[in-house]
Amino acid sequence: MPPKLHNDEIERQANNLLNDTLSELFRNKNYKLVDNESGKREIGTDFYYQVVDRETLIDEISFVNQNKGKNAIVRPNKDTDFISYPLKSLRHPFSWYYKVSEPFVFTLCDIVSNKVYYYFIQNDDTVPNRINEQKNKNVKNFQVYIPKDNILNEENFDKFLEQIRTARIKQVEKLHGNLFESHKSDYSVFRKETEGLHIIDKLYYIIEKFECIKVIPKNILSEILYYTFGESTYVGDMSISTDNEDLYNLIKSIHVDRRKKSYGISNNLILVENQKEKLKSIISFFIANAIKHIFFRGRRLEEGNRFCIHNLFISGTCNCERCTFERLDIKKTEFLLKQNKPNYSGYEKLRKGYASFLFGDVEKSIDILLDIYNNEDKNKNPITYLTAKLNLLELKQLCENSFHFDDEIKKKFVHIEDKSEEKFILDNAQHFLDIYKTLRDFRFVYRNIVYIDNLLFELQKTRLNDKQGGWTSDNQLFDLESNFVRVHNFFEFNFIILNQYQEYEQLCRKILEGFLIIYTLKNPDYEQYKFDFRTIEMWLFYVKNKDAVFLFNKYSIKIITIHNTDLVFQQFNIYIDNLTKSNKSIEKNKDNYRIVQRLSNTIQNFCLILSKIDIDNVNLNALFSKVLNFIRINKTERLSLVADLMKIVTEKEYSISKDNLLEFIKLGIDSNLRIHNSSLIAKYYFEKATSGEIIDVIKNINGISNIEDIDFSKKDNYFKYWYGLSFLDHELQAVIKQKVIKELEENFNPELFNTAVILDTIKPQLNDNLLNKFIEGIPDLSKNEDRGPFGSPDNFTLDQVINIFFKLGFPVEKLEKYIEYNISSKKEYYNWLLHLDTFDYSKFNPYWLIGNNLKYYVKEFKKSKPLLNYLKKYLRKNYDSEIAKFYFENLI
Repeated sequence: MPPKLHNDEIERQANNLLNDTLSELFRNKNYKLVDNESGKREIGTDFYYQVVDRETLIDEISFVNQNKGKNAIVRPNKDTDFISYPLKSLRHPFSWYYKVSEPFVFTLCDIVSNKVYYYFIQNDDTVPNRINEQKNKNVKNFQVYIPKDNILNEENFDKFLEQIRTARIKQVEKLHGNLFESHKSDYSVFRKETEGLHIIDKLYYIIEKFECIKVIPKNILSEILYYTFGESTYVGDMSISTDNEDLYNLIKSIHVDRRKKSYGISNNLILVENQKEKLKSIISFFIANAIKHIFFRGRRLEEGNRFCIHNLFISGTCNCERCTFERLDIKKTEFLLKQNKPNYSGYEKLRKGYASFLFGDVEKSIDILLDIYNNEDKNKNPITYLTAKLNLLELKQLCENSFHFDDEIKKKFVHIEDKSEEKFILDNAQHFLDIYKTLRDFRFVYRNIVYIDNLLFELQKTRLNDKQGGWTSDNQLFDLESNFVRVHNFFEFNFIILNQYQEYEQLCRKILEGFLIIYTLKNPDYEQYKFDFRTIEMWLFYVKNKDAVFLFNKYSIKIITIHNTDLVFQQFNIYIDNLTKSNKSIEKNKDNYRIVQRLSNTIQNFCLILSKIDIDNVNLNALFSKVLNFIRINKTERLSLVADLMKIVTEKEYSISKDNLLEFIKLGIDSNLRIHNSSLIAKYYFEKATSGEIIDVIKNINGISNIEDIDFSKKDNYFKYWYGLSFLDHELQAVIKQKVIKELEENFNPELFNTAVILDTIKPQLNDNLLNKFIEGIPDLSKNEDRGPFGSPDNFTLDQVINIFFKLGFPVEKLEKYIEYNISSKKEYYNWLLHLDTFDYSKFNPYWLIGNNLKYYVKEFKKSKPLLNYLKKYLRKNYDSEIAKFYFENLI
């Protein structure tokens, strides 16, 4: 009787079953399924699935999932048509129903019967009452009821797809329904309230009127300018257009003193009180609202009708809590957050509360926001009060739906009610009502997600047209840039606690995808596109690393060019220097999940960006060395991201210096870190090093003083240094060869044998005793028909034997009997592998090629005319991007 499966094994088998089932069902509809671990454990989602058209790769469907597995026959409850599954908390069903914007499907996998049952909780209208009933009873668990006929199969798949569409519509209605539609802000009051004021004071009045809100949605700002400066004044993409000549001339007359970092008016005119401070506020407002130009739409002016406001922008370094955190200066942020000044303004308190949230100190953020809510004069500063309340409501929901917060923290929200503030807003800040609605129901982000979704679809059509030789002229690049900047600034400058949630991450992912699509286009409008620093910065901080990796693979992008390499290098130097000097602060906060999770994702993206951008070798190696040093001194386990540093090495193998490769090797030796693919680091180093340097490294890896004292019984060291042996002189290589043969004869080790043969240390003959021992080690898996914890079992030893036979040109007929040493589903595969030229290709599965990139396999594939002829016909009839990629990269 086989041993009982552990929970992690059940989970793996369940995930394999779900992914295999979905892949097959979508493939039958000419779709390709991309599964991506969500990692959103707080809201209970395991997978984010993206479905694309197999031929065009255009996005068609997306949904999220939580998957459970059961190592027993799943049966409905007695006398019912439902399968019951218990959840230990109300937190997850609440989030699935109310918070998750994507369609959500709960799946239960019966790994005994190989059946997948599904349930769309968002489409179940009984859920709200059932959650409330459990809350009223003070019961924290929840029961999921899955209709017994909801089996994920071909028969039910159209119904499954329809439920995805229904769930999407329902979530739009739930999350983004209309709020306060009976009232709307009346911006005509700005005409009356600014009447008689100088233009500087009019602009300053608008800024002050919105208190802590520094970025105003474009449509709202357009209405305000319309009433303040005339009917033909409005906000475009990164610009203001007007026929108000006084407004145009005033802005045009502003000049900047960069040395003093101040502003004035031409001829040193003083037009209003506190003019310097007001002009500084106006230019800061233009920066925050991404307004770079003003166009005069009246008569034609001799000097032109466009003025570049961006020429007035002053770059500088802000040292507030939020900005130091955004620069990854954790040490300084921690210091600033501990300061308690008695004269903080409401704006400064909001900023500190926002920064505390970013830092992961949710309790402190709550206390600061409660201070504003309880003590700020809400009649004098209504918008600051309302913004604090909105943030508190977000934090209240976060605390209620997360197990990280105790009851004492939750008690702080007792008097914070999610009730309408419509009357208060209409009485005290009616001009803020539209923005309040936008924030309250997350409409700002949602509208932009819809906009970006539509833009992405158009970009994908443009890309398809481009690949087919068409030519497209459009302003999609400018649309994407302007939309991104305004959305990004809206959260960065307004201190709204929304941008750490799934929807904002989703929006940033879509924006990055848009830029990547544009980058792949070859028509004249787009071929010169280069990534600017703001896009790189968004990717670094707000796009999940796994999503970014997926997007680069999706569009087969190996390298990207950037607009200002010096700026990226300068900023990345600041980031890694700040992380290094903050090492002790980070270690002190290692149990702070939020900050460690954010830093982990940021460092992963840091390495990914370095591996993808076109940067000169000097700057690349300078940054690589600093990241390596941070990893060396880092004591926080979740930030030991050696694998991510390895990505830079594999992508930039010829660019990483010999000294950096050596330091990377030493890191593995000195700290006992297991470095995946460390043999590649050694390989690249050996190819650049002298014979003496190679010998020193091999001795250090093995802990020996003489190269001839290598102990080949230490299995873990083979892969780290073996390639370097080929650079030694013939005399030393002969000594090594004899030591290997002696070790194998006395204590045969298949791993040692395989390594020595593949890397040419020994060359066995067909009937060699050692080769026979290696062949005899092929396991018989024919009776192991069940799925293992990692899916169907693979016969790795047989794969290695075939690879050696291909390498040495041995007749593979000798391995014929070992076809039967495999489970039934794999026998045909090995039958093909051993009979490439005589196989019946009507039974061939081209996906057998994927992952089969062992050097000597590929060499044999290239020699097989029947295989090559089959692939040519297959790709002409059923073009598949993955098969085509393997064919063109390996067989042509």
